[in-house]
Amino acid sequence: MRTFFPAFLTALFFAHPEWFPGISSADDIVVYSGFWDQHWLVIVLGVLTVLEFIGDKNTDVRKFLHEAEPYMKPVSYLLVQFFALNAQNTEIIESIQ
Repeated sequence: MRTFFPAFLTALFFAHPEWFPGISSADDIVVYSGFWDQHWLVIVLGVLTVLEFIGDKNTDVRKFLHEAEPYMKPVSYLLVQFFALNAQNTEIIESIQ
């Protein structure tokens, strides 16, 4: 199962929407991207995605990913949730509490 590939595509889409066909107004997308359009995130997710693909062919990489996956998944989910919250989401969460 690909863990990082969908996140990589999402970050790449928000960082460079002009690279994707059928996108007529990139300005609307950039407004909502926030955390996802950062280049360091695209690079990190790209490296992890490449490791996933290499892991299909290389047993050492597959073993590393299998052993590191229980730690990488929760940390990556936590980072996404932490950085993806914008001011509007924070206001909604505070109003619920």
